[in-house]
Amino acid sequence: QVGHRVNPSGSHVTYDQLRKFLTANYDRDNDSCVSYAEFASVWTAVYHDSLDIATKFVTNMDMDHDGCLDDIKVLVNGVRNNQHLKIGYPLGVHDFAVVLEVYHPSGTGTGSSP
Repeated sequence: QVGHRVNPSGSHVTYDQLRKFLTANYDRDNDSCVSYAEFASVWTAVYHDSLDIATKFVTNMDMDHDGCLDDIKVLVNGVRNNQHLKIGYPLGVHDFAVVLEVYHPSGTGTGSSP
């Protein structure tokens, strides 16, 4: 579901598409930093996770621990390196779902169907 929101017309998601999607939909104050609060606010509204789960999710995805969800390539590489998964680029829908599942606290990818 998330992958199709990022790229409704294709079967793959590029880093640039994901970065643009996050900026357009989650960066509420347009400062080029998707903060934990911004992410959690939007995520809970769209995917119906609790605020606690959404905050843990974005915290897990913040690979450089700077309070911003901003380095998408590092996010994906973190999954490759730490989980020893073979994830291609651009990300196929399945690979994108795997990335979300690794970081999501419930291990299901989203609060609703992936």
